[in-house]
Amino acid sequence: LGDVISGTRRKRPCHPGEQLRCMREETAAAAKWWADCIFKNGLQERQIAIFRRDVEQSLKDRCQGHWHEDNQQQGSAYRSVVNDARVDPVLENAAINAGIPDIEHRLPRAVMWVNPGEVKFTQFAVGDLSEQKSIVYSTEKATASAKEWDPSFVETHKAFVVDQSEVGGGGTPPAG
Repeated sequence: LGDVISGTRRKRPCHPGEQLRCMREETAAAAKWWADCIFKNGLQERQIAIFRRDVEQSLKDRCQGHWHEDNQQQGSAYRSVVNDARVDPVLENAAINAGIPDIEHRLPRAVMWVNPGEVKFTQFAVGDLSEQKSIVYSTEKATASAKEWDPSFVETHKAFVVDQSEVGGGGTPPAG
């Protein structure tokens, strides 16, 4: 859960009609993190795969029209995913579709922000007021800002390059 997925800096800016292409790596990294976090006791791999796919698609739907590469913080609260006092509908609906019971108890208490170039979360320990801040995904540009956000994390955790098979496909993304 502590690894940073490093993406590649986009060669050209994302135009409004290309938002789905532009957010693909971020939504895939976020969905992978939530799916990897599920307490899997009694679940089948197929259920986890359905959950991951549905979280990714729901995040794309949520972020459409709210993806501002020129100002990553704009719309950040809208793009957040929460499992704390309530279960985010993105997680709850994906769990229902996958047949995963008690999703609120199978995932960590966390808030995740899915931003252009960066996916980060704050995880809360059960029965404790402490929190862990971590980066799940970051482009080269966003990784530099991540060092300012939480310097100890980026310096102590290894980064690895996105494997396109891990983020929902390979090859060249479809033209916008």
